[in-house]
Amino acid sequence: MVRFFRVIDTYAVPAILISTYLVLIATSEMGRGVAVLTLFMLAGVIALWLAYRELRLHAAASRLASIGEPDELMVLAEKELDRRLLERSKVPFRIYVSIAYQLRGEWDEARRALARVDLGKLGGRTRRTWSLLHAAQRVALAGHTGDAAEARRIYDADVAPVLRFVPGAGAAIVGKEALARVLLAEGQRAEARELFEQLAKDVRLGPAVRATCRWHVGKCVEPDDPAAAAAAFAEAATLAPSTWMAAGAADPADPADPADPADPADPATASDGS
Repeated sequence: MVRFFRVIDTYAVPAILISTYLVLIATSEMGRGVAVLTLFMLAGVIALWLAYRELRLHAAASRLASIGEPDELMVLAEKELDRRLLERSKVPFRIYVSIAYQLRGEWDEARRALARVDLGKLGGRTRRTWSLLHAAQRVALAGHTGDAAEARRIYDADVAPVLRFVPGAGAAIVGKEALARVLLAEGQRAEARELFEQLAKDVRLGPAVRATCRWHVGKCVEPDDPAAAAAAFAEAATLAPSTWMAAGAADPADPADPADPADPADPATASDGS
């Protein structure tokens, strides 16, 4: 049934639109100028339909990332990558692939997927928007490895400057989460916890985003209050049961969990959570 509706959406709808306008032109006694104007109107309708379809795809991908369904997100993104010809149209879906890998806890694959993104194919305002999300994912991956210097460098060079040119609450939230990850990687747990707490309580965010922030709250308090940290990990797993956080809460020694950013090279301080 899903395939049937996909065929209708992909082929039947534009065919009906084009046929309707062509029949209108063929059966109406209109002059050449009016016929040309009608064709331009047809082109406009087709462009609006394509734009609507593109927005719907991005809305679906954003929803899957927000609620924490990495497998479905991966299927959608890879299908679009296979279908598209222009690299410019593939850029957002390469970022979605990286996000899906991160939700699975497959950090090396996420890093490789992000490295394949060519932001130079985009232009203008679109490039700034996707550059912000791309940079925020790089901060997350740097924070995962405990590389505080790299996380700070990316934030200062590629996140903070872009925030001035990308308006909206969504961009501000992306920037706040990236800053919180930097602070945690630098060992500024109290400051990071405050930001993560704010995001975890933000009802505008999806459960996977709030779960990630709740997990990081646990990492902030873990050295001083292991019980509170365990409760935060459990809450994160409940919010996003299809993500790596569910396995991480069940097995604190899960190797998919990133190392403690305070000292990633010291096995004595290595623990779970990103």
